[in-house]
Amino acid sequence: MIWKSLFLAVLLAALSAAAQAQGRSEFYAAPVFTDSKNYTFEGGTNVRTDTGWGFTVGFAHVFNPKLTGAIELEWTTTITPRPSSRESATAMPPRA
Repeated sequence: MIWKSLFLAVLLAALSAAAQAQGRSEFYAAPVFTDSKNYTFEGGTNVRTDTGWGFTVGFAHVFNPKLTGAIELEWTTTITPRPSSRESATAMPPRA
């Protein structure tokens, strides 16, 4: 799986470079990886980001040397760790 992804990334990079050399537009795609992190701010606010992966595709066009337009679409998914048996046992409500 990793080799297929690596091959696809190299192929798309080559296509992107070829598009830049030919003219004024380019198509690109890239993998997206997000690592989980914890942030703490003044005032006691805490933020946690989840681990995730996905991909991005985009198209850009150079209208003139001072104006470039682009559109980009990104799809990501979150990887949620499974709770341990201890956590899931305490998280379940009691039966009536």
